[in-house]
Amino acid sequence: MIELARTLEACAAKLSELADRLHDDPAAPPWFDTTARAYATRCHQAATDLTAASQALGDRV
Repeated sequence: MIELARTLEACAAKLSELADRLHDDPAAPPWFDTTARAYATRCHQAATDLTAASQALGDRV
């Protein structure tokens, strides 16, 4: 589970970086920044939840 959490954290970081890079790009659709940041937040929260679950289970899964 910890490896999945790391993957989700990496995904969150990439989405945030992409949103930062395209924030002022006129070619990016107006909804992209908000959507990318929302998904980054969800990935980060899922990683946090997986880490907590893994610790609670003693990383037996």
